[in-house]
Amino acid sequence: MSALDKAQHASMLLEDPVLLEAIETAKQEAFDAIVNSAPEDTTKRELLYFELRAVSNVHNQLLSLVNDIKLAAVKRRS
Repeated sequence: MSALDKAQHASMLLEDPVLLEAIETAKQEAFDAIVNSAPEDTTKRELLYFELRAVSNVHNQLLSLVNDIKLAAVKRRS
């Protein structure tokens, strides 16, 4: 799959309201669980933190694919 194909697919995914809602819900649930965890439950917080980072990283990767192609297009026009 070419970089352009990946960017187009990523763009399509980022426009999907169901996917965006799932990402935001997963992030919010992990954050809420961290905030509401008992002070002594460090292991649970660490696992939730990793979950939060993983979801954020997937979202950021999709954004990066789209932005890289946009930046390349601007550079080609210059």
